Amino acid sequence: MTCKIVLKGLQDFKDNGASVLFPQKTLHLHAMLLNAGHSTQSSFSYDWHGLKRGSSEFAIWQYTLSGQGRLDYAGNTYELNPGQAFLVHVPHEHRYYYPHGGTEPWEFMYVSLYGKELLRLWLDIERRAGPVISFSPESKTLKTALRILQLAIKQELNTPFTASALAYEMLMSVLEDGLQNIPGESKEPEFIKRVLRYCLNHLDSELDVDELAAIAGYSRCHFSRIFTKSYGMPPANFVRELRLRQAIRLLQSEHLSIKEIAARCGFLDASHFSKAFKSETGKSPRAFRSGSPGEEE
Repeated sequence: MTCKIVLKGLQDFKDNGASVLFPQKTLHLHAMLLNAGHSTQSSFSYDWHGLKRGSSEFAIWQYTLSGQGRLDYAGNTYELNPGQAFLVHVPHEHRYYYPHGGTEPWEFMYVSLYGKELLRLWLDIERRAGPVISFSPESKTLKTALRILQLAIKQELNTPFTASALAYEMLMSVLEDGLQNIPGESKEPEFIKRVLRYCLNHLDSELDVDELAAIAGYSRCHFSRIFTKSYGMPPANFVRELRLRQAIRLLQSEHLSIKEIAARCGFLDASHFSKAFKSETGKSPRAFRSGSPGEEE
């Protein structure tokens, strides 16, 4: 598949070769643009690791126009060919880079976004559709991304409300284009929604599998089986992921002690929390909060 339509629409941006950065934290909006741009890379020094970019949470959509890049994600390596985009979030264990042995430059466009509600849905897209999705030049996602870049170049993204509306439109476009062709994809069962609401409202409590099974209205064995089939992980692992994601948000946004965050997120104590957090992110909670690459404990 060629990307001539997209390349033509990007001509002004290509000539400038720029990235547009949007101001952060001006308002507490649920979806916001972080930056957008176009780039061509042919150096092996172009190499990004998802756990070495600080502690701020954000999502990245990066679409290959020509050449080829590479993505390492969850133990798999993906070739990023023209017409394909990767979807990742930070902080997370992944790496994207210009590959050794590359024979032509990797040309791509990208949009980065942030916001609590946006990230919740973005992680769901990653889980259901995978980190690499093909988008046709006529897709809603490509049209939205191109409009974001064109408006940025014209300096017409001059209010956070405009940028937030486009961020939400980008999210919904990715959601629609990314999930519509997944075989067997269906709406989330009501009992799953019920369990998720309960977990999010009771992260500071134990949340054992028996309790969640009772809320779902199933036996422990049956609940574990259908939950794992739906979410790709056992209930206990899912709860742990929710706790750690909430911990990341609290470390970034609240002036709470490590002990207080551990309690709010349902960990037995600060020691147990620190061990689980370091296992997931490679850093202690204190190092993660300070942005330090090392350990200070």
